[in-house]
Amino acid sequence: MKYTFCMLFFCFLFVGCSDDSTNNPVDNSGEVRGNLIPLSIYNYWVYRYESYRGGVLVQSRLDTLRFDSTVTVQNNTWFGAKDRKFADHFYQNRDTGFWEYDGSGTSIWFKYPVETGQTWMSYSGTIRCELHNEYLQVPAGTFSGCVRYRQSDVYAYSIHKIKPGVGILYQEQADSATGVCIKSVYRLSDYHVIP
Repeated sequence: MKYTFCMLFFCFLFVGCSDDSTNNPVDNSGEVRGNLIPLSIYNYWVYRYESYRGGVLVQSRLDTLRFDSTVTVQNNTWFGAKDRKFADHFYQNRDTGFWEYDGSGTSIWFKYPVETGQTWMSYSGTIRCELHNEYLQVPAGTFSGCVRYRQSDVYAYSIHKIKPGVGILYQEQADSATGVCIKSVYRLSDYHVIP
């Protein structure tokens, strides 16, 4: 059930950045400073969503994610999206990565900083960093320095490609438990991020 939630939540959560963006502060090394996924009620991300069943495209549309609510728990602010199916889940960046709060407890979702090959347990299962310096092209632009995370089990997997300081650029998930592969892909097409 929690793995299904992870897949559904990240159907909506994608963030992007551009190497020449003026919205993101850059230090002398050329790296964007900030959190793994920047959380602010003013930030939004627009994704090109495509759904496939048995390799055939069955749906294509634009989807927008906007964090529009907060909750304070033990003096910590968590961000949520009240118009989403899982409106009772909130998210926060910490020194160790991107965390989730579901009303009963917290769990790390994506570790950061992270090294290639590093694995950890999330409430939804084992997550692995497959690559921590990936080059990626999506409709919103071309990006370098992205981190690729993968979560998988016997029948399903999800891949998230994140640009630290900006967010998720690409997500792919597939499930073949029914015998037919159902696959969803999100590619960032536009965004507005306040660091």
